[in-house]
Amino acid sequence: MSKEFLNFGRKDQMEESAIMLFINPAKFARRPTNPLGARNRIRHLLLALALLAIVDSQPLDAGRASQFTVNPSSISFGSVPVGTVQTQYATVSNTGSSSVTISRTNVTGTGFSVGGLNLPLPLASGQSVKLSVGLGPPAGGTYSGTLSLTSLTAFPGGMKSVATSVSLSGTGTSNTVKPSPLQITTTTLAAGAVGAAYGTTLSASSGTQPYISWGVTKGQLAPGLVLAYSTGVISGTPTTAGSYPFIVQVTDSAGATASASFSMTISSSTTGTTLWSAGMETDDTSEWYYPSTGHFGDYGGGEYDSGIASTIAANFAHSGNWGAQMTITTPNSPTSGTRMFRWMEARANRDLYYSVWVYIPTYYTLTGNPATGHYWNLFQFKSRTSDSSQIDPVWAFYIDDDVPGKYYLQAGWGWGGVTLAGPYMGDPVSGKFCTQRIAPLPIGQWVHLEAFLHQSNSYDGRLILWQDGVELFDFQNVITSYNNCNYNSWCADNEWSVNLYSDGLLPNPATIYIDDAQISTGFIP
Repeated sequence: MSKEFLNFGRKDQMEESAIMLFINPAKFARRPTNPLGARNRIRHLLLALALLAIVDSQPLDAGRASQFTVNPSSISFGSVPVGTVQTQYATVSNTGSSSVTISRTNVTGTGFSVGGLNLPLPLASGQSVKLSVGLGPPAGGTYSGTLSLTSLTAFPGGMKSVATSVSLSGTGTSNTVKPSPLQITTTTLAAGAVGAAYGTTLSASSGTQPYISWGVTKGQLAPGLVLAYSTGVISGTPTTAGSYPFIVQVTDSAGATASASFSMTISSSTTGTTLWSAGMETDDTSEWYYPSTGHFGDYGGGEYDSGIASTIAANFAHSGNWGAQMTITTPNSPTSGTRMFRWMEARANRDLYYSVWVYIPTYYTLTGNPATGHYWNLFQFKSRTSDSSQIDPVWAFYIDDDVPGKYYLQAGWGWGGVTLAGPYMGDPVSGKFCTQRIAPLPIGQWVHLEAFLHQSNSYDGRLILWQDGVELFDFQNVITSYNNCNYNSWCADNEWSVNLYSDGLLPNPATIYIDDAQISTGFIP
């Protein structure tokens, strides 16, 4: 082949993996007609074009074709708990000398997912990026899948699509959660009375439901009551007064058992005479003053406020349409309160039951000084000295907030200015608190408080307090009153009151509600 018509570029003039052909157009200038020469020139031109076609059809070498890689080439997730997602990462790198654009990712296989790339994503030569791959097995078993990535890569003559893939595998494992042990959740039982229908349901939790059977394994229920074998309901009408301890066992459908100890108190009778009651259905608090009305004078009872306080009727009731709303507006010292009193019945009857329903709508924080004994007096019996110059809370039930977020009632004797020694024989003059953890005082629901008081200025008095029928305190052979012979032969003078009386509560104003107050000669269920 003549050098006049075809020159191949030298190796140092060649582009990477491409062959360049140089043809001198001047050699094809018009010359004198020579048939043989013309045929040769045409033959040489066709040969050059054929070589160009052959070069253009050749593939890139291996280094040029693999311009991006994914590491690792396979991902094993191992064991993955069902309901969780485990994430691993892969690195995508451009190992070529020109840019690559990752245009698409795709993942196959149940439970697998891919993320971390914002497509399309260009990668310059030498650049890397991470993507995340997840496995969230929907059930136990073996899982496999494939992660595919597609890129657009620069080739002579245009862009071409190149794909690579990563194999994925993992196992879904089901965690079998062992059920919590079976337990009886009922902790206390309401008191009952002879001749009054009784009903309560024992409750259990955890274990394997349904619960198959309930039974008394030690001790006995009060005569007249039965425990339903399949439902845990105690029902019937008690016939004999007394205290009845017993142990109950429940069995679940897996054969597991749990036991709990109880004690039930049955009083002698509910038969009694209601001496006074206040349901506030008159749309005011006048029943507390009966037989007279008004805020002044020695009526049958009355409302007494101190500090900044008020008592108004509210459309919020335990029964009927109305209850009494008791509010104080002093967030901290000095002491303030509102108290609803009755004294007429106590002066005429030595042994009485005092009952009221109370609703505390929210948890209030006591803000008085704990070092000096912050307090909230809720239910009390005050006594007046014989010369009527002093009236003190001989016995009172206070809110105990020592357990965070909970209230318990605690009994207080002789707090404040009381000058009585006691409450038991031989005790000095001093204030005393008695705490209990039998039952917390509920918040956001009505609770029934009832007390029995046997008045005494000597050491034969008695005071019992029930909360929703559960006995919290029983003080026997104690003093309950100053010596005051102005009103009765037993020389005692007690005044009962329900109170929102504190040295500070927050949030403020602080409000509680009371309703269905009653004084009777018999137990009030």
